Amino acid sequence: MRQFSDHTGHLFSKEPLAVFLNVQRRNADDFVVEHPEDEMLYKSTAELVAIFKSHLHLTPPTLDRAGQHLSQPVETSAEFTDHGRKVRVAGTMYQLNIPFDGYMEFFYLTPSNSTSQRPKATIMQGMLRLYFSGAELDTRGRKGVFRRYYLGD
Repeated sequence: MRQFSDHTGHLFSKEPLAVFLNVQRRNADDFVVEHPEDEMLYKSTAELVAIFKSHLHLTPPTLDRAGQHLSQPVETSAEFTDHGRKVRVAGTMYQLNIPFDGYMEFFYLTPSNSTSQRPKATIMQGMLRLYFSGAELDTRGRKGVFRRYYLGD
């Protein structure tokens, strides 16, 4: 069983989470400073919290594992060098689609600590697409490739 390379971008690879959170904190400070004084004085604390939350709250993504599904497999091939000669190996590419709710930019933020290589995926509004491919992958082989690459097992 040979695993092919993936065809997508890295997750958790843009700015560090700490930098993003500092920018969000400054945005919150600016929002309060720029907010009309009359509203600040005459609205209740609960009303002000609701206003600020509606403008500043970002919900981290939540994966809908019950809604995930595997797309139809696609035939593919990869070229490898074997003892100085080029060999083309036929295989299959799989796409796992996982719906999610929340702010999708969190998938791109770099965590403070990392224990494995950054996974690759495509993210569209409300859908995380994970790709993996290989030759002669049965169900057990697909799960093994997926677990090693995406879960670090």
